Amino acid sequence: LQDHIWPVEARWVSRSFVRDGARLAMAEMLRGGTTCFNDMYMFPDV
Repeated sequence: LQDHIWPVEARWVSRSFVRDGARLAMAEMLRGGTTCFNDMYMFPDV
């Protein structure tokens, strides 16, 4: 993680990236019938 994942996240992950990903994930979950979830990623207010 320290050598590969976290450096990439530091470089590419932004508020808009997380917001767009969360919206996509919510749409996929609704389509699949998921009604509840908890996400503890960066930018929790997004």
